[in-house]
Amino acid sequence: MPKRKRDSPTPTQGNVSDRRKVSTRGNTSIQALADEERESISSPLTPTDYEKTLATRPNTTTRNLVNKGPRLPILGAACTLISSEGHPVADLDKYIEEAYYPYGIPSSRRPIFNHGTGHFRPQLEQCRMNRIIVYPGCFNPPHRGHQALINRAFSCTRDINVIAAIIVPVTGQRKQYTDDVWFEKAQRIQLWTGNQGPHDWLWFYERRGREWDEFQERLISAVKRDGFHLEFILLCGPDNVDMDHMSPKDDIWGCKNIIVSDVGRAASFVRANGKLTRLSTCTAWEPVSIDPREIVRKSTDTAEWILSSLSLTMSGQKTYGALIEEIGAEYANRMRGVALCRHRRAAHRWIRYVPDVDGMMQMSSTDIRRTIARCPVDQLSEKLKGKALHPELLVQFVRENKTGTS
Repeated sequence: MPKRKRDSPTPTQGNVSDRRKVSTRGNTSIQALADEERESISSPLTPTDYEKTLATRPNTTTRNLVNKGPRLPILGAACTLISSEGHPVADLDKYIEEAYYPYGIPSSRRPIFNHGTGHFRPQLEQCRMNRIIVYPGCFNPPHRGHQALINRAFSCTRDINVIAAIIVPVTGQRKQYTDDVWFEKAQRIQLWTGNQGPHDWLWFYERRGREWDEFQERLISAVKRDGFHLEFILLCGPDNVDMDHMSPKDDIWGCKNIIVSDVGRAASFVRANGKLTRLSTCTAWEPVSIDPREIVRKSTDTAEWILSSLSLTMSGQKTYGALIEEIGAEYANRMRGVALCRHRRAAHRWIRYVPDVDGMMQMSSTDIRRTIARCPVDQLSEKLKGKALHPELLVQFVRENKTGTS
């Protein structure tokens, strides 16, 4: 993965594992992060307090909540322009389009996100920090480990108001690959998406990496103009975060903070018993604590699809309070093992570790390329099942690369 510094006049290509990595330090409670973005809250809720908080919610069914809000307008069947705390909200995709098409938004553009009924809707909210995950990489080709990593990272960061994720496929060095195992950027993006339409919360940045800084700055400026705050978090595999780290003065891809996971790839700082080894320039790893009121607040804003992306019509007439309790329990279960450390010399910089809870097999794009190089094309689809994303489409691209057709 190439290193990107905002102040660098010319981007450089390379592998992050070949350089020092970012690290963090400070108060390891996630509440310390949340306090920076919202009004201060006193001591954490006890279970009894949590039940009382739920009891104050109206006994309204999820279907009654659709298209209901005191300070409209309504943008669609699934969400309003007001948060549960009365803060103005706005769709993120409108700002992405403005930043991505600075000279005019084309009428033939593809949607950024899927705004269909019951789908998760990435929205900015005033009076708190909104965050977007940035996941750069070659993805030549993307595989199920990549997919599992982004899904796991997104599902375990809702407490810090991560509202969307952007995948940034980088060019890499084509000369390192033979033609049959080199896939153009458009092909790699299509291997991520298949023949499906836009994703609920995941978007693909299709332009050159050298243009990323300008896009990022335009996006931050656009949301700031309307009273919103936005920052980006870097997502990377464990091979990019080891025992030696980068200076806390440097940003990578415009990100000060990092999410790392051992989903799909072993991490050198994770012991066999699951305990985490302290990173040399960081504070000790500490479990991430979740404020129950934050779960209630977020669940109220996004109803039952806050974590599971279930359609509103799939929940029946379940009461809102019962739904929040169910989502809260699910989120607490997902957060087991999630930990955070901070850089000792820059306490505002942190690394969040998200563990692999499904025991996913280890895999890499290199292994898939080796399989492609060694296996007859007519046997590839079966060999790639469970590893590559959309193996039939991948085989089609391999055939095209071998014959020089498209």
